[in-house]
Amino acid sequence: MKIRFFAHVLTFLLFITSTVVNANLLVSPTYVSFDLRERSKEIVLVNTSNSVQTYRMEWQQKRALSHGGYEAVQDESGFPVASNMLRYSPRQVTLQPNERQVVKLALRKPKGLAAGEYRSHLTLRSLPSQEEKISKQTGFAIDLKLRMSYSLPVVVRQGENDLEINAESVKFMFDPQSAKGTISVNFNRSGSYSSYGDITAYWLPHGSADEPIVVARLSGYSVYTELEKAVANLIWVGAPFEPTRGVLSIVYEGQGRYKGRVLTTKSFKITPSIR
Repeated sequence: MKIRFFAHVLTFLLFITSTVVNANLLVSPTYVSFDLRERSKEIVLVNTSNSVQTYRMEWQQKRALSHGGYEAVQDESGFPVASNMLRYSPRQVTLQPNERQVVKLALRKPKGLAAGEYRSHLTLRSLPSQEEKISKQTGFAIDLKLRMSYSLPVVVRQGENDLEINAESVKFMFDPQSAKGTISVNFNRSGSYSSYGDITAYWLPHGSADEPIVVARLSGYSVYTELEKAVANLIWVGAPFEPTRGVLSIVYEGQGRYKGRVLTTKSFKITPSIR
């Protein structure tokens, strides 16, 4: 009974600090960073489905885009990759329903490593089950399943942190029919390190004596070193809202190595545009 209770508690703790990649897989953490003296990290995978799942892991090199997403790095020689100083095990896992697996990462920095930030993305690819393989071989079934692929950034830092990031401007639009808004924040970044944290947008109507309310959020947001400017599109939280004049405050709170630190905060006097 105690073992079962502990397992439920462990699963809950993983859930609140991780991401459900799809209906089958839970990953914790979803962002890994090695600071100056750190040499090992762990990633926990949990099969949340009712069937056996197999995943293979490999490195990918990706360049961040200013409006979100990534593109593949074609020439690694001009990009600060981290995979050449990292090792991980196991390279492939097969998980029973509700089974968890720890993936271990080990870092070995080369001598004379230049100051800066290095990054690669560890990709998990879902492999077909034995039943799916047999179905395809016999020709009695057509495989219409899309194989899941998910990647998480692994960051290695060297040298002093000189990150500076600021919220330059915002764009706030509201749709009365759907009662939803969209908030985009333009950031400026400088320095040799990237940012990582959670963004929260607070709204206070003009002349109100109440406390500001949270209207939008975005968790686990980074502005990477290849970007000097980036746009973050926040997710509307469904708070009661009337489009009028007011103050929109953006707070970017650090996570990971920046936990407990406000990376930047700025307030804008604004009237939301009506769509």
